[in-house]
Amino acid sequence: LPLDASRHEFSWQGGRQLAASLQCPSPKLCSLQVSTHGSVVYESQPGKEILSGSPLANRFSQDSGFIATKDALPVWCGFQTIEQVSFPENRTREPSLLNLRGSGCFGLYLWELNVTSSETAPFAKMQYSMHSTYAFPLKRIKLTMDRPWEQGNGLFGGGEQFGLLNLEGQRLRCMTTEKGVGRGLQPLSLYMDLTTKGKAGKWYTTYTYTPALIARNGWTMSVVDGFPYTVLDDSSKFGEFSIEVESSKNTLAFSQQKGAASAVQALAKILGLPKRLPDWAHEGAIVGLELGQESVMKGLDSVEKAVQEYNMSFAGVWIQDWSGMRVFPDRIGLWWNWQLDEKQYSDFPAISERCKDLGGTVLTYVNPLLVNLSAHQDAPASVKNWFVEAAEKNLFVKEPNGKIWLGYNGAGLVDVTEPNGFEWMVNLIVNEVLLPGVKGFMADFGESYPLDVSLDKHNELPTAWAKVVEEAFKRAAINDGVAFMRSGSLHTQQHVSLFWAGDQLVSWDGKDGLRSGVRGMLTGGLTGRPVTHSDIGGYTTVVAPYHIPYKVVRSKELLMRYGGMMPRNNSFRRAQQQSFWV
Repeated sequence: LPLDASRHEFSWQGGRQLAASLQCPSPKLCSLQVSTHGSVVYESQPGKEILSGSPLANRFSQDSGFIATKDALPVWCGFQTIEQVSFPENRTREPSLLNLRGSGCFGLYLWELNVTSSETAPFAKMQYSMHSTYAFPLKRIKLTMDRPWEQGNGLFGGGEQFGLLNLEGQRLRCMTTEKGVGRGLQPLSLYMDLTTKGKAGKWYTTYTYTPALIARNGWTMSVVDGFPYTVLDDSSKFGEFSIEVESSKNTLAFSQQKGAASAVQALAKILGLPKRLPDWAHEGAIVGLELGQESVMKGLDSVEKAVQEYNMSFAGVWIQDWSGMRVFPDRIGLWWNWQLDEKQYSDFPAISERCKDLGGTVLTYVNPLLVNLSAHQDAPASVKNWFVEAAEKNLFVKEPNGKIWLGYNGAGLVDVTEPNGFEWMVNLIVNEVLLPGVKGFMADFGESYPLDVSLDKHNELPTAWAKVVEEAFKRAAINDGVAFMRSGSLHTQQHVSLFWAGDQLVSWDGKDGLRSGVRGMLTGGLTGRPVTHSDIGGYTTVVAPYHIPYKVVRSKELLMRYGGMMPRNNSFRRAQQQSFWV
């Protein structure tokens, strides 16, 4: 129906689940209300645009996974006009309830909005798009609504949020990044940002984001598909809440439940839940051992003693440096070539057999990056330099100029968002990482896809990486495998069974220490990642250079507190060596 001065109000009922009404004193002053099961889930502000567009893009500065964000100026072009309203004739059976079309910004862009019911959950879906006419550049679109909760009610979620539990009144930027070192803890944060822009992180930076929120009154919303950079903005002083995406289209789901607990359950139907952890992962400690064959075997002697004398429960050993230990000027790392370093581990099957005798299994480490061994004289004498093969097969992410993008430690990123890179990485894990006796690994680093290549693929990478892991276990016929990830985006959790909270400082504070890790695990649980854990003892140790009297080192009390917290917090208990930053 064309919208004209002769008709000002429209209302529709889509079965018992969904209803909508549109009130238009004029085509330029329309307000939309959407309800599910009798409760309002979306209501635009009277006299304000439902949708608006901006020609300005946000700016990002990236160093591998460390990203600094500079918001675009809040220049939005509205002047929205609704020109057409349509709905299906059979309102009780058709899934589409309402379609609105119009223009905005003095005719410089055209927009469309569909309101539909969800088949799988009690949600109203709003799918909208916008495109520019003429030469008007359109970089971002924004959906605006009246705040559906009372001030002070509380707003939670957003994925693993280490900085704040209650997000009410905040502007939450949703992107997968390194969460940073320090995150406002001084003077460490100042030093980190001086060395690398964005390295300290912000309160909102996180490995694992989810563009979904839950209010204490049971209202919830989520982005449904795609991986656009998203901003969930509750910072307005005028009762306005908005969802911004750096894209020309978006799909949202809204729901109203009886309370926050019911909202968490409903949201899980949209986001999905992790796979079930196998029984062995619950049976005891995962002991982190490294430094080569002799060191690990001695460590297993200590494990056996602890089992016999102290009745310690033992589930397995995590050998992070199985591919070789790499010494950097400021820390100890690994050789990212994903092949056993036989010089460092001369008899890896003996380690697997020893673990089996003790009632445990073996876990290792992998990520989607590869370092070129031929460029380093101190590299292990491996049979295969996987970097060379991946380059020959054109599997790496490329810079806009066509060169291989080199990120962390000068490594190339296998583009697992593309079919060839996906297939190649799956085979590499099956044939090289899942050695006999190995039932899992840390699946690290999913935050570094270069933004100047693709903003959407940057956020897609964690989910693509999780799909690689899932497929590798399937092809290796390992039904009780465990891979734990730190990075995540929309729907990542559907493909793995476990997350971990990333790299906390070996401190007690709420910026980047133990308290921040607890907060991140709690918020992650609200938005689809209830099974997670943290490194026992924390991870990042800092010793200032040039004899500056500043250091953050692990204390015995902190280690013991972590050891007591993890069994109560979750079912996966993994010890982690410290990493030094100098």
